[in-house]
Amino acid sequence: MESEIQTDTQQERLECEAAAEEAKAETEARRKKEQVKEKGAKANKKFQDNKDNPVFLGNAIAIVGLSSVLGYGAYRKHATGELTWKVIGLWTGMVGAFAIGDYYLSQYVLFTFFSYNSLRILFPERHFLLIP
Repeated sequence: MESEIQTDTQQERLECEAAAEEAKAETEARRKKEQVKEKGAKANKKFQDNKDNPVFLGNAIAIVGLSSVLGYGAYRKHATGELTWKVIGLWTGMVGAFAIGDYYLSQYVLFTFFSYNSLRILFPERHFLLIP
């Protein structure tokens, strides 16, 4: 409930509160901008570290391909009016099955075709226990 401003003191207080609110919003925006920059730099570093890793590249290609196929299929189903929650649930289950299969295939490729030393170079932060 806003009442009319009757004194100069009230006007000054409202101006001061507005300036404080604006400064707070500016500080918050600056902080979020820094967080976004840090997150982008972290993602870029991860990509640069793994750009020669065939499993990483294969997964990236598989994700893009699967996303494209699912998006196009969903659009076609929606256009014909056949897109239901049952269809979405079925596709979600297929994506989950694909993810599980991709995980195990990636592990197989990593541990079958790469030596212990190359794994340590690709993933220096992980510790691998390889049983001969």
